[in-house]
Amino acid sequence: CRDKEIEFLRTLNADALIVGQPGIGKTYLLTELARITNAKFLLTSDPEAAVTAITAACPEIVIIDDAWARFEVVKRLCHARMMHKLRFRIVAVCWPFEKEDVEQALRISSGNVLELEELPRKEIAAIIKEVAAGRKLIPNDAFIRIASKQARGRPGLAVSFTLATIVSSGDGLLSGDVLLRTLGGF
Repeated sequence: CRDKEIEFLRTLNADALIVGQPGIGKTYLLTELARITNAKFLLTSDPEAAVTAITAACPEIVIIDDAWARFEVVKRLCHARMMHKLRFRIVAVCWPFEKEDVEQALRISSGNVLELEELPRKEIAAIIKEVAAGRKLIPNDAFIRIASKQARGRPGLAVSFTLATIVSSGDGLLSGDVLLRTLGGF
């Protein structure tokens, strides 16, 4: 359901910023981008290790999740790119309240900011069916209605609900326990 966004990121010839709430589909979008391009996730907060890894791997795109927590890495990568004439784009990810800080740190123009919106309930229902089908299950209409309502337009949350319910039970979804476990880390 994010084909338009993937195409935007794939064809953009500059740094980009992806902004969205938890569960909106940022990780899925980036995983798909990495699958179809030469993109690599940067998983370190050590600026020197980041530069070493990028120099060795030579990716086309460097994905920095939780960029607000890695400002020093972002600054060091931008500096190394300029000084050593490295050719990679940065795709940074943050939550809405961090947008302005990350946008300024990367000097990203507003045209290169992708704010992920909630998906319509019909698309959330299709995602729930697809996840269940991957486990060789067919969800009933009541489950689809409840899960898509609780997901509130967030595909990542819909996937979490569906998988958690398959592993546990539908009672956990109805009571809200699945939601509490899913969001517990936040």
